[in-house]
Amino acid sequence: MKSKMKLNWRQAGIALVLGMVSFTVMAMGNTGESKKVSIDDKIVGASYYWYDGDKKRSITVNSNVIAEFGRGESVVKDVISGARDVTPKVPAGARLWDVSEGGGAAKAMEAVSNIKASPVFHDGRSTSTSRRALPGGIIVTFKDGWDAQRVQDWAKSRNLTIESKMNFGNIYVIATDVGMSALTLANQIHESGEVVSAQPNWWKEITTR
Repeated sequence: MKSKMKLNWRQAGIALVLGMVSFTVMAMGNTGESKKVSIDDKIVGASYYWYDGDKKRSITVNSNVIAEFGRGESVVKDVISGARDVTPKVPAGARLWDVSEGGGAAKAMEAVSNIKASPVFHDGRSTSTSRRALPGGIIVTFKDGWDAQRVQDWAKSRNLTIESKMNFGNIYVIATDVGMSALTLANQIHESGEVVSAQPNWWKEITTR
């Protein structure tokens, strides 16, 4: 899976509908083979998690808002009936859409599965905290003893693509698709114990006072 998204705004982030629903995302297993990961949950207030270093952080899905990434004309407004632009004043690379009139975020994510869109999350279990989304990419911290060749070999053995190296630490950006697959893969890599840590390359809403 390869993404060409620029990092200048994404690095700042280091910045779905009542009832039972199901939608499918693509994630990469530790063997490097692509597999389907099914997410079934009561989407209103559905809780997921990610790793912030060695800390496991809970996040809650916003049932009415999705994030769209990419430049140019929006696809969401053409596909989702009643989608309303709720992009923050300081957008930093994402457009947010209230899709409550179109059936909610779960239905919207199914409708726009072929575009660069992500569910919107909130820290903890409250939907009143700042919003974050998945523009694609995973931040992976490797052990100090791993040189660039070993990192490349590790990525190649798992059919992963290294997008760039951070200018500090032994930290690399691994390319992924936009959306849930980044969260799923980041958790898989972190929980494998092969690396120091792995987390999504989050887009996060910038709040001003």
